[in-house]
Amino acid sequence: TANSQFTLYQNGESVDKKDVYLNRYKRQEATHNISTYQDADHKLYKELPFLVFVETEVPGIVNPGILISENFVLIPAHLIKRNIKVTFVLIARERFTISKKIRHPMYRGKQKHFDIGLLKLENNVNLQSNVLPACLWPNDEKSNAELIVARWNHREGISSLTKQTEIVVKDFRSCISFFDPNILAANNISFLDHQMCIVNEMEDATDLSGGPLYMDLVHDDHIVPFVIGIASTATGANLYDVDIFTKLSKLGNWIAETMREEGEEVSFEPLECAKRHLQYRRQINGSKLFDSSNSIDYMVSIHGNPDTNQIIKCTGALIGKDVVVTLAQCVINFMPYSSYVVLDDRSTINVKHIIIHPNYTANTLYNNIAILKLVSEASITPAQIAAIHSKHNKIT
Repeated sequence: TANSQFTLYQNGESVDKKDVYLNRYKRQEATHNISTYQDADHKLYKELPFLVFVETEVPGIVNPGILISENFVLIPAHLIKRNIKVTFVLIARERFTISKKIRHPMYRGKQKHFDIGLLKLENNVNLQSNVLPACLWPNDEKSNAELIVARWNHREGISSLTKQTEIVVKDFRSCISFFDPNILAANNISFLDHQMCIVNEMEDATDLSGGPLYMDLVHDDHIVPFVIGIASTATGANLYDVDIFTKLSKLGNWIAETMREEGEEVSFEPLECAKRHLQYRRQINGSKLFDSSNSIDYMVSIHGNPDTNQIIKCTGALIGKDVVVTLAQCVINFMPYSSYVVLDDRSTINVKHIIIHPNYTANTLYNNIAILKLVSEASITPAQIAAIHSKHNKIT
């Protein structure tokens, strides 16, 4: 549930915790019949194969967790409470016993600093298409890919599972600006660089529990989820609803080292992680090789696209021996080195760097352009770009 020190104050005044206004923003706990959280046939469940639920000794209370290996689950540290015993992890209709609970040594309950922990399972899970570990994004800089938050109505369970997109993630400095500085100072509340937030206006807020913050990237025509942050707490701040997340890039070393101490060596390096369990990952529907019979020599196809509901052929033009220009919307979810282009002669070259126009906005046509730097030069002659601009057949 939301941190009491965050939810007790708004506009400098004390607020009753029972106020309906605040009760809308409980994000972590859900009280239901457990069976509602085991709907393995839910249409989105295969898109979230890393999402598991942690059961406590309190009947009917479950909390979201993230499967990061065959026997480790990542959860917020505040769920490992002394007064509430975590008992089982629910994974695809099956209960797994927890052998060890580990909280980050610097966790601070009041502040929700270092709000991260690990659950070690007594037995390994059996991997399948709807039960797969997530990769963890190790970089402070986010990818160009669309960010997603998994959400569900805490009264209805996973049957209401949905995805929130078109979100803007703010760093810890920007998060602070939504709170009254006097209230923060009076209650010794602060934000650190491993915290980030999503802010919605109250009128746009919904009564949905928040799950992990992640993005879908593409490797070898398969979709690989990368988790960026886990939900820590949520609160109302003036006229805004603020979801606070723990940023995993700042804590990746602790996760890997802790697992190593427990006898499990797992690399979270993006490309290495993307290659693991690839046979179980979702494939891109409608992926086609480039048809060179109707193409110009310098045209290339680019593989692939994570949109599983449409058949989209992404193409570009070779404008240098190792440079391709294309649409930003086509490559915004791609991973360097695992993405590749197919040339007119059927040869393939991997992509080394993806450079999206800095002012590109998803779902618009403005600045919809990107440059791909290839790992090697093509044998095909590239297109020539005119160095002048003409209007009405006149050089301007």
